[in-house]
Parts: sequence; structure tokens; C-alpha cells
Amino acid sequence: MTTERNVIKTSFTARTPVKAVSIYLVVIAALFYALWLSDALPASLAGQPTQGLIDAGTPTNFVQVLDMAWLLPALVITAVGLWRKQPIAYTLAGALLTYAALLTLAVLSMVVFMVQAGQPVVVPQVVIFVALFAVSSGIVIGYLKNLKSSPASVPTPSPLPTAIPL
Repeated sequence: MTTERNVIKTSFTARTPVKAVSIYLVVIAALFYALWLSDALPASLAGQPTQGLIDAGTPTNFVQVLDMAWLLPALVITAVGLWRKQPIAYTLAGALLTYAALLTLAVLSMVVFMVQAGQPVVVPQVVIFVALFAVSSGIVIGYLKNLKSSPASVPTPSPLPTAIPL
């Protein structure tokens, strides 16, 4: 099954805030790159593991690895594609915006359980994640509101034969 990529793009109104969404995706990527690199880079240059790795007893921070290898590049690539109004970026932007909102909500739920368990939490980080959740939710809602109520017509493939003639 194939997808007409231009159909995805034409499913959005001309008012879709592609520039604002692109900028937001790059800002999210830049903030997380700065956060992860501020932790990992000094320790790497010193030839020492980070304090977080020492405390966790793990050889690497898998969240940082996954973020810097997959998620953050995906945010940047999608932002560039959306800025250029490439059709596939419209789909990826919706998915990544939704992911960002859900991820911040997951982090906030972890904070609730940490507080219940008596674990220390860093209040400024909680405030940042509350703000990220609010902004991400607002942007994804604003983005998806620009979907047209009736999608553009998609060519339907011809049906496959139910039996192969001999």
C-alpha cells in the first residue's frame, strides 16, 4: 500500500503554523541537546563517567543515547522539512508534537510517584516540564486544528482478485 505524500500536505489548511511548529521543534531539540551535553561532555572530556552513571551503576545513560541518536535528530529533520513544506514532515510533525506532549506528561507522572515515595525532586525542572507540557499540548492542538474537516481525495487501489485463476 502506498501513500500519496501530497495528500497529507493538502489535508492541512493554509493557516497551519508550519514556521512556528518548526521553530518549536528546533527549540525542543536544542534544549535537550544542551541538557544532555552539559552532563555528558564535561565528564567525557575529563575521562570520567557522569555522577548520574556512577549513582545508577550503568555504563551509559540509555535515555541520552536514544534521545541524541533518534529523537532529537528526528525533531530537527522534521522541523527543516516542515519549514520547507515537505509533505512527509506534516505527518511527522503531528506525531512528534504528540510524542513531546505525552513524554512531558509521563515525566510529570514520574515526579508525582517520586514525591509519594519520598524521593527528592528538582523543583525548577518540574516547572520546566509543566511549561513544556502546556506549550506542547497547545501547539499540537493548534497544529491539528488546521486539518481540513474532509480530507483530500486519496486514490483507491484496485481490489485484488479473491482467487487466482488457473
